[in-house]
Amino acid sequence: LTLEHMEPFSMEGKKYEHVIRYDGGNLMHQLPYRWVSGCKDYTEGQSQLGQKASHGCIRMDRLPGESGVTAYWLWTHLPWGSRVIILDDPAQRLEQAAAVAAGRLPVGQVRSEAATPPLMLPQETELRLTVGGDAVIGTREAWWDKTESLPSYLARSGMDYPFSGLYKVFAEDDMTFVNLECVLKEDKRGEKTDKLYRFRGLPSYAAVLAEGSVEQVSIANNHHIDYGGAGMDATRQALEDAGIPYSGYGYTWVWEKDGHRVGFGGCRETVYRQNKRIIAQDVASLREQGCDVIIYACHWGKEYSPGHNELQMEMARAAAAAGVDIVVGAHPHVVQGVDTVDGTVVLWSLGNLVFGGTHDMTTFDAALARINLRFGAEGYQGCTVRMLPILTSTSADIGLNDFRPVLAKGADYERIWQKIQADSGLWLSEAMWFPAR
Repeated sequence: LTLEHMEPFSMEGKKYEHVIRYDGGNLMHQLPYRWVSGCKDYTEGQSQLGQKASHGCIRMDRLPGESGVTAYWLWTHLPWGSRVIILDDPAQRLEQAAAVAAGRLPVGQVRSEAATPPLMLPQETELRLTVGGDAVIGTREAWWDKTESLPSYLARSGMDYPFSGLYKVFAEDDMTFVNLECVLKEDKRGEKTDKLYRFRGLPSYAAVLAEGSVEQVSIANNHHIDYGGAGMDATRQALEDAGIPYSGYGYTWVWEKDGHRVGFGGCRETVYRQNKRIIAQDVASLREQGCDVIIYACHWGKEYSPGHNELQMEMARAAAAAGVDIVVGAHPHVVQGVDTVDGTVVLWSLGNLVFGGTHDMTTFDAALARINLRFGAEGYQGCTVRMLPILTSTSADIGLNDFRPVLAKGADYERIWQKIQADSGLWLSEAMWFPAR
């Protein structure tokens, strides 16, 4: 149903006029224009008419067609509460069939539309959480003295450098949560040289998190163990000294704000294989601590695979059965999809965030997830999820890893969005509502 008729807005140098909001958060608007030599240039917008717009938006022509209707006519004549009928899209059906053929969707599964967030009631409140992917704030031992290494960048630019491109996103939320995929230790004693890759940063590098407005990390990953027990102890001590809580590997943490308690835990798939009750045990502990919502980090999947696999699905079902509300996946180093599994929201993989482990990146595509947890008189109501495509380097366009992620724009944004969509069991939209279980 159509809602308010909004003021014009600008985005990425383009102006959008005659804007009508419909279905909660989606927009109908006139095709955009740019100012060129003091005139409105509609060339780019005109060329996009007839193509699918992003995130549920509908482009309207500024020129009258056979019906004589224009964007301006609709904006001035279409009343609130008008029913908008979205026609079936043959291209989506073709994409659906391709996803089934590629094994990304089971035969017979049909993508559903993500629900639009309901309007907040006066008595309802929200907590804003930003979730990011793999943060390797260290490097390999052999690379410490290289000018292109993360330690060299930190020495030159300071601890606030890596997250400076995303600081506004992280600072405006109530909490930011990422996967810390390295050891923080003064020396390399205890290094597990039988592992192919080992990543270490100094304990002082915990300041990268603190100065970047990262308030909590998961340590449930395969690099937390790179330097044995001494490395694990040193990492946790460095985090505690910096005031950064952590969860995973049997450690749980409860975040309390505005009278609401949100519990965090996490495990690796290797630990899950050894003890398939581990998720249920962590969740039971968090419920005993009075948590209203439980967010669980799963380190799983195949590295650089664009799609989630059967073990990820098995672990997601185990999390759902245990009562987890939201699962946050990591390890593949690339973005994967968004789903609901038995009522639990699942982010299969967000990809890399800050990746000090290598200079030769094969992909810079990644994502953040902004999750708004909504609470009412009866407790947790559900969450709104917004996917925010990012590039893991400011210099991604020239193939350089400068360890400073930024929000993706334009063609980069659309490419990453489509990668997330390809592995998702639902049609993504800009703001997706998932009611409480």
